[in-house]
Amino acid sequence: MRVGMKARTRRDQQLPGPQNECNVNGVRFAAMGQALESVRFGVPRPALGPCLAVLDKSFLDGVKSAHLEYYVQQGWIFALPEILMFELLYKSDPRRIADLFKLHGIERNLVVLPGIGEMLRAEAEHLKLATTVLKAKSVEFIVAKGPSGEYFELDPNALASTKERTAETKRKVFLLVSAWRDFVRIPALQDAKPNELPIRIQELREQIRDDIEDIRGFYGNHRDPTKQPAPELLDERWASFRYIQVLLLAGLDYFERYGAKTEPKAEKINNEILDLDYLVPALLVGGLASHDKPLLQRFKFLCPKGMILGLKP
Repeated sequence: MRVGMKARTRRDQQLPGPQNECNVNGVRFAAMGQALESVRFGVPRPALGPCLAVLDKSFLDGVKSAHLEYYVQQGWIFALPEILMFELLYKSDPRRIADLFKLHGIERNLVVLPGIGEMLRAEAEHLKLATTVLKAKSVEFIVAKGPSGEYFELDPNALASTKERTAETKRKVFLLVSAWRDFVRIPALQDAKPNELPIRIQELREQIRDDIEDIRGFYGNHRDPTKQPAPELLDERWASFRYIQVLLLAGLDYFERYGAKTEPKAEKINNEILDLDYLVPALLVGGLASHDKPLLQRFKFLCPKGMILGLKP
């Protein structure tokens, strides 16, 4: 599939890097030791229990602490992606403090994953899977009140980071929407009659899911050969592969919903694009905890054998 989109990486928000320990707004991160037997990102394989699952904001907002504790008793380990940590540590939200207390109650069963940008850079540097090169971090929530009397108080740096992230998201949205509108030039869509579009779009979705060589071809046409892995290395285990898959699938969903000319509300499209930052790590670890139905549907479509906690997709 060839469309007018260029694959891009971005610098992740300045969450803790590779140092052994770091403290951010009342949350301490520490590097995990090498597991003798691991699934992905150095996370120990549970001897008993269901799965490692990426936790999203909708699930965390909606679940009760007692239910989270029940899940971890059953063996679940929750992976916190970079986008969730940004929302909790840098962004003012009415549910933020309650969410952090929920996580504090199960912190021994939590790991923090690298950001997508870090994954893509690691694969480019090492020519190996991000899931084998990078290690998740353990996390500790320090329950203490700040100068204003609020728990997990946001500092001035957090507010500045939020402003910077918002501007970055706007730039990302502009670039992606411009490319997705260009899907009208895809041959299968260009000559399709209105009543044929849903069928053509679904066929392209299945092509994105099933045709590894097609994804490799798209990636190869847009990669920087001096900085990114060769196309023939890539498959579903690579963050680079999943990132392309997710962007193309989201582009088809956008085109089907809005076409080439309709202007969706900025907040709505921003949220839809942020969901992609949950989907990529969920596909890499093979599990997702979410109450967001579109996100669950995309995950199940691209990872039919993946484990799900939440609504039925």
